[in-house]
Amino acid sequence: MVVVNDASYDETEFILKHLEKSYKNLRHTTIKPSKFKHGKKLALTIGIKSAKYEHLVLTDADCFPANKNWISNIISSYTPEKNIVIGYGAYIKEKSILNKIIRYDNFFNSLNFLSFALAKIPYMGTGRNLSYKKSFFKKTNGFASHYGILSGDDDLFVNENATKNNVAVLYKPENFTYTKTKKTFKDWYFQKMRHLSASVKYKFSHKILLSIEPLSRIVFYSLLIASIVLNCKIIALTAIFIILIKIILFNFILKSLQEKDLLLTSLLYDILSPILYFIIHINKKMRKQKWN
Repeated sequence: MVVVNDASYDETEFILKHLEKSYKNLRHTTIKPSKFKHGKKLALTIGIKSAKYEHLVLTDADCFPANKNWISNIISSYTPEKNIVIGYGAYIKEKSILNKIIRYDNFFNSLNFLSFALAKIPYMGTGRNLSYKKSFFKKTNGFASHYGILSGDDDLFVNENATKNNVAVLYKPENFTYTKTKKTFKDWYFQKMRHLSASVKYKFSHKILLSIEPLSRIVFYSLLIASIVLNCKIIALTAIFIILIKIILFNFILKSLQEKDLLLTSLLYDILSPILYFIIHINKKMRKQKWN
């Protein structure tokens, strides 16, 4: 385990040195506080360079794996041609509407990138559940092409370097990681803004693919409303039939990813998410983001 003490002002350095005496598999490196600001990518790069071995497994400080076999399952999925392993980073279930909204948004985005990867079109991964080879990171120059963007240490790295043959996908529950959701809508909203700031650097073909789905939803629901207003029963019944098929499919997928309580949330969010993402994109362009 490699820990990067990223310019902390507390007793982290002292604690890490003390722990290293008891845990021989723990090592740490330190970025000294300075007047120059930097983001997460510097800490990750330093941590990767200080790692002894070839296979890197990454997660966030507030995450925990589904079980003790998480690391071994990731490593066993590597083959000579696989350089990247992506998995599902789930959120812990809590009793709140915001929790369900955040979890469904995460589920839907994860469903997209995991499904595309299984279809040999990988375009991103999540840093909460990600692995790649150290030699591959070095060969591809790491985060050099997007170092100036606050986010993107996970999705942009995968988007830039993944191919149809070099990515392994882990989507079974024993390979999940878990973390808590944001407690307020405002915190989640700004988190989404930061995450989406990386999407402008995606490959053009991926941008087109990702834009088709929300556009199709806007067209679909617009036609449904128009058919009801104009009393076009055939179109309305066809649309309702499509919605029922979608509910059946989503119910199966939600159960597979242990998110079955989100079925009702999916009906609401399916309509509202294109609007929300449009607002976020507009707001994102009007704000200058800062790393916290």
